[in-house]
Amino acid sequence: MDVVFVTDVAFWERSLGSEERIHQLVTALAPSARVGVFFINRTQREVPKATPVPVYSSTAIEVPPGQKPEQPKGIEFGFDAATAAAFAAFCQQHRPQLGIYEYVTTAYLALCAGAPPFKVLDTHDVMSQRARTFARFGRKHHIDITAQDELRILHRFDCILAIQGEDLEHLGRALGRARVLYLPLMVAPPPPRRYRSRPVSVLFVGGNSPMNADGMRWFCREVWPLVRQGDLRLDVVGAVGASIPAEVQGVVRHGRLQREALEAAYLDADIAINPVYYGGGLKVKTIEYAGFGIPSVVTGEALRGVPHDPATAPFLLARTREEFVLHLRHLLHDPAARLELAERAPAFIEARYSTRHAATIQRLAACVTGIAA
Repeated sequence: MDVVFVTDVAFWERSLGSEERIHQLVTALAPSARVGVFFINRTQREVPKATPVPVYSSTAIEVPPGQKPEQPKGIEFGFDAATAAAFAAFCQQHRPQLGIYEYVTTAYLALCAGAPPFKVLDTHDVMSQRARTFARFGRKHHIDITAQDELRILHRFDCILAIQGEDLEHLGRALGRARVLYLPLMVAPPPPRRYRSRPVSVLFVGGNSPMNADGMRWFCREVWPLVRQGDLRLDVVGAVGASIPAEVQGVVRHGRLQREALEAAYLDADIAINPVYYGGGLKVKTIEYAGFGIPSVVTGEALRGVPHDPATAPFLLARTREEFVLHLRHLLHDPAARLELAERAPAFIEARYSTRHAATIQRLAACVTGIAA
């Protein structure tokens, strides 16, 4: 095996931003390298057979009797002995040369005995910054780590992948620019789609994280009653629908959708929203809206890490409740305005989130393993 991805994310489902990110990297390397995924299976999840590359569940790997891996020195964060033992057995059998670890929570596995010699961490976000942002709003992030601990862990890796420019600058200053690669989310050009003259669907996509739940409760309380009209519906895709009060009218809660159904929801939407007001890190849904040519209204937090020019962006920035209402009303009543934003999407995506960025991870793998890029 040339490359192993290490993750606890069911990337094959492609319904969350983290899943789509990992799926992109795996499929970028699959044509030219022998790639496998070590899946940290904490919930006895069934792994489907039709995945882009072989997926090895941590709970299905036979561990030699008596094998008790030691916790790596300097990384107390997230250590699990059973997972470490399974990963050591996996590496002994497959001997991957390059390990790509998804999120800082998997970092301890990179330092276990027998781990791949070249270590890459795909950060997704600077998690200590996200944890601080959550704390300012009285919320606790599920990855609760200090900046000092996070940087101490990152220093142990040969290469760090940054998903946005702000992270690239921050981590480059802290770790040395040569060790940090910029690898943004990659989005294909928007597919052909229809645009209705009279909108019927306002879309939000998101998991049930505190930032999504709080943002959508705010939107349903402060904005939706002022813009709802006729048969207009608020389509909420993802587990966040469970956090929207039952009494809110005009809401269709779709729950979590598999990728094909999710893409159908994107193609059916007339307008999209992202009302989150805290959270930190890249908001993948903001980029995916543009990737499907959907005009959207978003907050400043929703644009964190998204380089944009208001004159060419496929979304409208709402800094206040009043602006959110005005922008949404404007798009609801003006088909030409919706179409103008939608027509900006292809150039916006091509300039910032093109699939050509796959060459970054391909070149890295080629340098480490000797495969052809």
